Order: sequence, then C-alpha cells, then structure tokens
Amino acid sequence: MDLGDRYFSSDDCPEPADAVVSLGAGVFSDGTLSSNSNDRVTRSLEVLHAGYAKTLVLPTGTESWAPTVRRRMDALGLAYPIEEAGPVATTHDEAEAVAKLARARGWGRVILVTNAWHMPRASATFAKTGLQVVRAPCTDSRCDMKRPGGLSDQLRALSCWIHEFVGIRAYRWRGWA
Repeated sequence: MDLGDRYFSSDDCPEPADAVVSLGAGVFSDGTLSSNSNDRVTRSLEVLHAGYAKTLVLPTGTESWAPTVRRRMDALGLAYPIEEAGPVATTHDEAEAVAKLARARGWGRVILVTNAWHMPRASATFAKTGLQVVRAPCTDSRCDMKRPGGLSDQLRALSCWIHEFVGIRAYRWRGWA
C-alpha cells in the first residue's frame, strides 16, 4: 500500500516565519511524550535550530507538555521561548487557539509541524484561520508510512489514511478546512 508522495513530500522546506507550531499528540502521566509528540517535537527543534523561527508554540490540552519539551531543549543546549495555546482537544481547536495567540503577538506566518499523513488537513485548517502556513512535516516513527511493508505497518498506514480521509471531509463539511 503506497499512500502517495503527496502526503510525504520532502519538498516542504521551511521558510522563515514568526513561530514554529508543534501539534500535540499526547504526553503520558509520567511526563514522557507519545511517539507522535516526540516525532513532532524533534522536527520542530530541528526547524528552530536551523534558524527559521525563534519561538515554539505548543497547543495544549488538559495538561501542559511544555515542561517535558523544555527539559528536552535544556538537555540539547537549546533556549527557545515556548508559548502555549489552548485549551485544545482537536486540530480545529489547535488552529483557533494558535490563530488567537498569533493575532495577539502580531504574527502572520507560522511553520506547522505535524506528521506528514496529518499535514493536508492540519495545514488547511490553520490556513482557514487566516494564518500563512509553511509546512514542515515529520515522519511517523511507529512505522514506514510511505512504503509500509509488514502487516503492522500496513494496518497502521490504513488506520491513518481512514482517519484523515474521514477527518478532512468532516472538516470541510463544517467549514473548518
């Protein structure tokens, strides 16, 4: 099952922006990041370190993941400001909360970091808020999403595809993307 390169383009090169937005994907009760959050934070720190932006934005649900990300940054010798936006529960909530923060800070362009398979819906939802979006997709370390080989990779890829297939249609129907 090849999901197509349009979801996994390496041509999405960052351009300078006001902030890097790392979409949330969970933090465990012990403070460690889920694999999706880890993938997204790693890519976000790469983009920050490369100098494309100076601030990291973390949309936050019921619990802040900023302390975990701050510890990671400290361990790597990185010292970027972290802003939180929320509370959020969905990609739509994340887009609305970040847009509100961006308006308050006078930002117009953000670099959006999420898994490549989630990027089409996420970037469309953020753009709908009026923000200019620069895409900086990350990989999914749980499996080879681009060319799933084994059954577990194929099932994971199919699950993500179904989630996004339904998600983008629901978001469009609601006028969110």
